Amino acid sequence: MFKIQTHYKAVAIAFFVLALSVLFGGKAHAATLSPAIGTDELTANSNCSLSEAITNINDQAATYTECSNTGDVYGTTDTINIPAGTVTLSADLTEITQPVSIHGAGMEQTTVDGLGLYFPFNYTSTTNTSFTVTDMKITGLKFGAILAEGGGSDINFSRLDIDGANVDAAQTYFGLGAINDGIFETNISINDVYIHDFNVLSGNSGFTPISVSNLSDASLTGDFQNITISNVRNDGLVQSLAFATNANGQPKAGNATATIRNVTVDNITSTQSLAAGLGGIAYGLENTVDIDVSNVTVSRLNGNTASFVPGRGNAAIFAATVGFDNVLQPHTTINVSNSHITASESCLSIDISPIVGAPGTGLTTITSQGGNLTDDTTCSPYFTQPTDKNNLTNLASTLAPLADNGGYVPTMALMQGSPAIDSGVTVAGLTTDARGSARPQGTAYDSGAYESPYSKPTNTSTLANTGENIGLLMMVSMATLASGLGLVLFRKFQS
Repeated sequence: MFKIQTHYKAVAIAFFVLALSVLFGGKAHAATLSPAIGTDELTANSNCSLSEAITNINDQAATYTECSNTGDVYGTTDTINIPAGTVTLSADLTEITQPVSIHGAGMEQTTVDGLGLYFPFNYTSTTNTSFTVTDMKITGLKFGAILAEGGGSDINFSRLDIDGANVDAAQTYFGLGAINDGIFETNISINDVYIHDFNVLSGNSGFTPISVSNLSDASLTGDFQNITISNVRNDGLVQSLAFATNANGQPKAGNATATIRNVTVDNITSTQSLAAGLGGIAYGLENTVDIDVSNVTVSRLNGNTASFVPGRGNAAIFAATVGFDNVLQPHTTINVSNSHITASESCLSIDISPIVGAPGTGLTTITSQGGNLTDDTTCSPYFTQPTDKNNLTNLASTLAPLADNGGYVPTMALMQGSPAIDSGVTVAGLTTDARGSARPQGTAYDSGAYESPYSKPTNTSTLANTGENIGLLMMVSMATLASGLGLVLFRKFQS
């Protein structure tokens, strides 16, 4: 752990809408506040600022009378509605300690700008509460865009543009962060989020666009859908979306379970360490991480093969552990279906205990559920289902650049003739792609985050698939991880 100024510390783990349901005896009350755009401040005047609205909700009272409450009395489901325009911070935004739902007017309408000097949204709670941030752009970050810490929270981040322009390059470590360190189960949902254009210099501390960790005996559940992470560069480790448990060597910690669907990761660079896509790490003793990954597109990872994982610079899908005991072992399990990976060194399943000097061991598992396509052979030991295809030579050339193809986030379209078209398996409950377009549109699901309107190509003679008979391919076609690998999260503490 290390300090950032006097109010923040980092918990480094080696390698790497409101949904609150509570029983009340009476009516659930809710205040509604609408702060003005402009410079944020805490001054008793005629202008209601965002920090003043947050203060009133924290106090459950009209501390700043200029913030008119147009709803019920303060209560359990208070709302802040930020209009179109820009809120410019003049200090760290007031810490949020009460349940609240904060809404902008839209990803392109409302902006919260930290000017590269100030930390935007910081939520801390120790009780069963809820926290929602939706429909806005957050830019000019210091430390990160949003951190939610506590136990028992239902956390929802949706329709957000996290823009890396004008950040504090030396002190920005994450985009969206969440930590469960309380005694209650925590649920986090991240949907329709675009995190992009970060050029940061956090070095060994690493940079993680989406960083979620369970430090509690209680469970943590995550749901991540329709997310694009692109154009990220850092000197140290980059983990695009990392899900973790960390027992810190204690007897046990709660489990973490996540679903990741319709996610695009493109152009991720680490100049000195590992460039990683999607995955998890169980750190400690008998704690576990279980992740179900479906229909993700990972492209252009640019890591340094001199990283602490010998000979590896990239990891599109990663499963890792750090163990403190050879009997009570942590375990990371990742089930993958319909992935579209055009990044060399695609799969990494590793116990990094010996690399970081931990005394125990852990177990890692990557299992295919079918429909996975890669352009190298590093996933071949894991992607072994009949519908998996490894070492496809034209996979990258039939993937279009990242673009606005509709929906809330940019996507990478499948060009006509792509081997990913109609090559996926059916995923229960997944009926749309990252844009909200229907799945499937052909004879089967497409692999990757984008569902194409094209039909499956009929000529696969140019495909090279290691260990598989070309004749069988044609028949199928014709028929239809800070000292190293680390997850960096930030925790508020009293100095």
